[in-house]
Amino acid sequence: MIDKQFINDDFLKVALANIEYKNRDADRNQAHNQNLFERQEYLKAKPRVNYIATQDTTQFQYKGQTLYIKQWFDFRIYQRSLIISSYYNFKILKELVNEALDYNLYQEKDMTQIYAVQSGSRWQKIFVKTPRTLESVILPKQTTEFLIQDVKKFYSREKWYYSKGVPFRRGYLLYGPPGAGKTSFVYALAGLLKMNICVVSLNSKRMSDQILQNLLQCTPPKSIILMEDVDTLYDQRTQSNRSQVTFSGFLNCIDGILAQEGHVLFMTTNHREKLDSALIRPGRADVHVKLDHADKYQIQKLFCNIFSENEGVGKAAELFSEKIPEKTISMAMLQSHFMKYIDDMQMAVEKYQEVIDNMEEQKENDEKQKIENNDTTENKKKGGNQNL
Repeated sequence: MIDKQFINDDFLKVALANIEYKNRDADRNQAHNQNLFERQEYLKAKPRVNYIATQDTTQFQYKGQTLYIKQWFDFRIYQRSLIISSYYNFKILKELVNEALDYNLYQEKDMTQIYAVQSGSRWQKIFVKTPRTLESVILPKQTTEFLIQDVKKFYSREKWYYSKGVPFRRGYLLYGPPGAGKTSFVYALAGLLKMNICVVSLNSKRMSDQILQNLLQCTPPKSIILMEDVDTLYDQRTQSNRSQVTFSGFLNCIDGILAQEGHVLFMTTNHREKLDSALIRPGRADVHVKLDHADKYQIQKLFCNIFSENEGVGKAAELFSEKIPEKTISMAMLQSHFMKYIDDMQMAVEKYQEVIDNMEEQKENDEKQKIENNDTTENKKKGGNQNL
């Protein structure tokens, strides 16, 4: 008789990583038994090997026991599955599962896990990254503190929400010009609160009302749901590439009777004026925060962060900020300028006009693109009317 442990795609990577980890230990032990010179040469020459299961059944040793592993891909639901089996020994299977999970938790401790939909209709962990610090995302002082405290307060009131019959969810709309730090702040917030990020691509051709609903109902615990550029979902100029998500279906997914509770939703947009009022009303977007171009505090703070190792950085930052009009330059543009002169702080100050000129050029290009898009939309409308 064979005991079997059926495990889905999430555990697959964990188990295989643990097997790889065990084999690397064996490699190290082999190298350790050689003399110093031979061991150094051995480790230099030996490439890293990833041990994974084939589509066929493969056997491997674990704590002196022979285990069998088989994986396959189910194209109907776009999911990989894994079976680990052993003869008459269910205990050893449980030990392997627990050790693999413990190893995975240790490896990803204090890391930010990013989920997305790469195929099918399921969340997939696409990568694990070192958390971004809030110090690296420079927003106006009051804005950062307000958002952090609001999210913390929301989670601290879970019992209150349920006792009052209020749906336990909260939505945030971050809006403003490109490069203001909207997405970067969400990543930094997730790192601070030790949360996952689930990125929803509303414009994916594979996305539909049903798939979106399934995703939001199966969001991993402790997750921030991030929907970027929500205005583009209903942009006429992208109609040919639009997903199958309807406006009513989208609204039902985020706050309908089947909407999941216990999460926070962050939506971002560069064009708040394009959003339907039904989308941004309380209950869907409870908190609206504008992230604008840099003020003097942000300019000086970013300057000091980039050139922190230079003597006299404070005075240089103040001088630079005096030359740049407030609320005219994006943080992304400023960072690009500072990085260009990363080895010469004084030159970054002297060449301040470059960043102003670059921003003006970008505005002109944006205006040209806007006119072209409007012309394209009008032509499509005319063509549609002629066909009628």
